Amino acid sequence: MHSDELYHHGTKGQRWGVRNGPPYPLNRNGTVFISGSWRTSESGSPYQRSSLPSQITDKIDEYMHDQKQIIVGEAPGVDRQVQDYLNSRNYNNVVVFGVDSGARYVANPNWRVRLISSNAPQGSSEWLAAKDVAMSKEATEGLTVVLDNGGAGATRNNAARLMRDGKPVSVFRLSSDNANLDTFVNERDEIAMHSDELYHHGIKGQKWGVRRFQNEDGSLTPAGRRRLEKADQKWVKKNSERVYRETYRRSNQELSDYIDNTLNPRFEGLPRGRSYINAFNREMAQVMNRNVGDVRSPSGRVVQFVAKRGELGVHMALADEGFDMNTVRNGVWNNGRVAYRQDVLDRR
Repeated sequence: MHSDELYHHGTKGQRWGVRNGPPYPLNRNGTVFISGSWRTSESGSPYQRSSLPSQITDKIDEYMHDQKQIIVGEAPGVDRQVQDYLNSRNYNNVVVFGVDSGARYVANPNWRVRLISSNAPQGSSEWLAAKDVAMSKEATEGLTVVLDNGGAGATRNNAARLMRDGKPVSVFRLSSDNANLDTFVNERDEIAMHSDELYHHGIKGQKWGVRRFQNEDGSLTPAGRRRLEKADQKWVKKNSERVYRETYRRSNQELSDYIDNTLNPRFEGLPRGRSYINAFNREMAQVMNRNVGDVRSPSGRVVQFVAKRGELGVHMALADEGFDMNTVRNGVWNNGRVAYRQDVLDRR
């Protein structure tokens, strides 16, 4: 305490200027890796957004409130929009990542910049991915902005890496139809559907040569059929409302024109009872089947709509591709059971 001698203590192998610990300064509140598509800045793109959606800025506000370190790239689109938003909020716990020679865009000159070296050809996807891999390793959680057409592959790969390492990820999906449909989605369903990274997973008790769900010829075992049926039911419960709503929105104008130009003139002067409703329901089912697109359940069955009878609307059903839904006269419930009979569609 009172000695006039000075001692210096270090560790074996220590050298001046070489830090053996984690990146400094230490970040004790967590690190968030934010990434997204460049197409938000592409002129004429259906995904072009003049600014970040409010749901994303609300999420970023939470990160800032918790004083988390935010790491982000320097590409056009979401990267730069995130930087601009953080700079507008005077938030300084930010690190911008670039590759090799420098970062293409840094909104605030006071932010730290990390440059990652890469041996891949400059400008290639592998060269650009070097910083994404580094950020994925350093982050404790992520926020990714993807496209509803399965695009933004690099961003989806970022989310897949984080999930593989057990790190939480929030996935926000941009809609090509309407910005009002931009929303947060289930990260595992969304990323597993479109990621181009391949992972191998097993299950507890798995043994070589023991087939639980599939026979050698590729056909399903009874357990396999039950498993797919259960997966379909879970998928319907989770997605039926969204699929119906989006399909009806695409069909609304066509149905309005049908009422004004065809249905009302046909029933002019006649009571608009059960026959009127059934005629509209049949048209509604046909229009929505044209507009639903290639929406499939986990088993590969396709979504189809069938007219209700006696009450306004349609039922949503899952059926094998190519199944003639016109053969079903009385409507079908979500799980494929005929609405007014007890028999079940032969969908296998």
